[in-house]
Amino acid sequence: MENNQKSNILVLKIGIVIIARDEQQSIGEVLDALLNQSIKPHEIILVNDNSKDNTKQIALKYKVKVLDFPYDHENWVISGKLAKVFNLGFQNISKNLDYYMILGGDTVLSKNYIELVIKKMKKENCDICSGVIDNEKADLRGSGRIISQKLLKSQKFSYPENYGYETYMIFRARCDGFKGCIEKKAESYVTRKTGTFYNSVKLYHRGCAYRALGYSFLFSIALGVKLYFKKPKFFLSFMNGWISCPKSSFYEKEVRKFTKKYQKERIKKFLSSFLFKK
Repeated sequence: MENNQKSNILVLKIGIVIIARDEQQSIGEVLDALLNQSIKPHEIILVNDNSKDNTKQIALKYKVKVLDFPYDHENWVISGKLAKVFNLGFQNISKNLDYYMILGGDTVLSKNYIELVIKKMKKENCDICSGVIDNEKADLRGSGRIISQKLLKSQKFSYPENYGYETYMIFRARCDGFKGCIEKKAESYVTRKTGTFYNSVKLYHRGCAYRALGYSFLFSIALGVKLYFKKPKFFLSFMNGWISCPKSSFYEKEVRKFTKKYQKERIKKFLSSFLFKK
């Protein structure tokens, strides 16, 4: 039975969209890991986001499709504009594949990452799933995320070019009845430090994302206080983003309503674990 399941998985077509900006130190390792997966990708598109180093030249040696982002811009990491770079990849990838993976140019996957994630998706009837990054709390991450064709098609093969676009995909999917899951056995690691707690600009954009998605002021303040104890200016940057987010960036009502429901569940879970902790 297990062998039949693996045989069925092996014939599935997986498309990969990678975005990379000045990743010459890691892109070879990332592509090596992808091409040595137990389930081979059917198509790989790398969006070269104005790299000034040899990222493109290295990627071409692996015979993957490389697209150059059409105009120069400041680094868009964390800001909503980075969705434009992903969308160039989505626009150019085949639309008849079974699954699609989103990958950063610094994320190295374990050899059976894709296989484990897709097995999990099939077992639990999920349409969006990711593994975990070494030494990080489990979460449905952006880099390493695998999405079914059905879900990506429902979202028109694109991210919204707005704050919090990766989280939006999850919340919009759940609003539409799609299920998400995490496969903790599927591991990966990044070649540089992750997170947003060490950069005021990133935290400003994170505050904008929380407001756009519909997180309440009190919930955001709670996170802000946590940031304050790391460094007071982080609190100011995050809350400035939340307060400054323009109303035109707010997502649709049903997504913002789902966000409030989600945050209430998180609060209940936290209080439950705190109150009943042995």
